[in-house]
Amino acid sequence: MIDRITNLKDIEYYNNIGLLSELVLEAIKKQDTPKLQQMAKALSEITFYVNELHTNRWAHNKIVSECTASKDRAIVRARRVEDELNKLSKSKNYGL
Repeated sequence: MIDRITNLKDIEYYNNIGLLSELVLEAIKKQDTPKLQQMAKALSEITFYVNELHTNRWAHNKIVSECTASKDRAIVRARRVEDELNKLSKSKNYGL
């Protein structure tokens, strides 16, 4: 559910940043002023910053997923070895 909410928020962000970028660009085409150039620069920096945050979130989620999968595989292997050890100890009576 959180992924759906995050995706919806991302879509809203991209729509809003796209609309704002178009409006600033139109204003610059009509009359280029230093303030509009500052707005365009700030908007560009915000866009790159948020894009980096999204990339970092994606990388974090990927690493967490890989670590969880690795831990789960290790647990399965340990249980399998434990079962085999129990079978050997019962059949050979090694006293384990």
